Order: sequence, then C-alpha cells, then structure tokens
Amino acid sequence: MNESKYMSIADIQARPLPPGFETVSGPLHYTLLNDLLFRMVFEADQNGLKSLLAALLHLKESDITELKIKNPFRFGTRVDEKKYIYDLYLLLNNKQKIHIELQVLSQSFWTDRSLCYLCRDFGDLNSGENYKEVKPHIQIDILDFSLFEDSNEFFATYHLANDKTGRIYSDKLTLHVLQLNKTKYATEEDKACGIYYWAKLFKATTWEELKFLTEKQASLQSTVETMYRFTADDYTREEIRAREEALRVQRTIES
Repeated sequence: MNESKYMSIADIQARPLPPGFETVSGPLHYTLLNDLLFRMVFEADQNGLKSLLAALLHLKESDITELKIKNPFRFGTRVDEKKYIYDLYLLLNNKQKIHIELQVLSQSFWTDRSLCYLCRDFGDLNSGENYKEVKPHIQIDILDFSLFEDSNEFFATYHLANDKTGRIYSDKLTLHVLQLNKTKYATEEDKACGIYYWAKLFKATTWEELKFLTEKQASLQSTVETMYRFTADDYTREEIRAREEALRVQRTIES
C-alpha cells in the first residue's frame, strides 16, 4: 500500500466518510479503550476533542478558542513501543497545558505515575520568562479501573490544598480522574455537563450503542463518525489491530 496516502491524521480525516456508516451494526471490533484508536480519533476530531474537554473541565465549548496538539501522531511508529510520553498533550487557549492519559490496565502505582506526568513539564520556562508566566498544568486520567477501592466516585478533581482549611495552595496544578467502571455513580451534574455520556461512549461495545448515544448527546456524532472512518480503513485498522495485540500480550504477562 502506498504510505504517502497517510502523511497525517488530518489527511485521513479530510477524506469523505467511507460508505456504510448509516447501516453499520453489530459488535465493535475496536473500542475507544484502544489507546491508539483513542489518540487517532481525538487528534482527527477537533470538534469531539473540544466537546470532551469542555465536559471534563466544566467549560462552554465557546470558551475553547484555540486547541493545539503538542504531540501529533506519526504513522510508522511501532505500536508495541510507546514512543510518546502522553496519549494527548494539549495547549488550551495558549494558556494551559493539558495531559490526557487513557489507562485500562489496573496499576497500583498509578497515583505516582500520574503525578510524574502532571509535574514533568511544570515550570518549563523559556529564557527571560518569570515565575508568574508558568502555565497551569492539568492532568486528566481516564481509567477503566478503581483508583481507590474504597471510593465509588465517578469523576473527581484534585488540587494541592491546606490540610486544615482546604485552601488551595495554587490553582496551577489540577488533576481530574474519570473512572469508566463507575458510571452508575455518576451525579446529575456529571450527566448535565456530558461527562456521563462520554464515559458510556468509551465503554460502548456495539454500533447500536454508539448511535443511541448520539441521539442522547448530539456532540458525540462527529466522534462516532471518526471512529468509523479509522476502523473502516485497511491501513489504520491494521495499526489498531497490532496495538490491540500488543495490549493483549501485556495483559497476559501482567496476569
């Protein structure tokens, strides 16, 4: 196959939607829990990415005026080696750095790992800049396991705060955790801002479920179409399949 067709994610997204989307049904071969599909979809689907961020950060989509992906995907990267540090590394409105991590395998050290992600680039100032110019850093963890076994919280936000008074030490470090296995504990606020429907989208296993969700939440439509676009393409589907196999091997070794 001529790989020059696949210079970038945007190149694929610009092509017409492959035929068959209106009638596709049955089980999904690959879901958004595949981190490679997740990365491809949200890099391609800027509307969906804005909608997801707006839900997670409790913003209006109109508040997101500029969204830059700082670690764009490159075809040809070996799928069994995670060359990139973050699943998605974003710059929001040229003011906030955001790391989004999707993790489906339970890790007892996840709190330490996520803190490393959150703090890795904090204070990364250019020559001549002062401390007031440090950009806020936001870590968003999308997990398919329980972060704390004694908690049933679906979506949580953490800050650096005073133990006695709860006063925030700085609002420039924030960590959000979405637990996909806790959707039944979603609050009315989680549903109103759309986080609940995004979580259901990640966990969906059939095309029928995806299409039903788009009827409930119209902002999911472009993301579902983008999923179809990548899974219907021979080249990208093979990349996704190879990543799925690598994850399967990893799960087997860890178990």
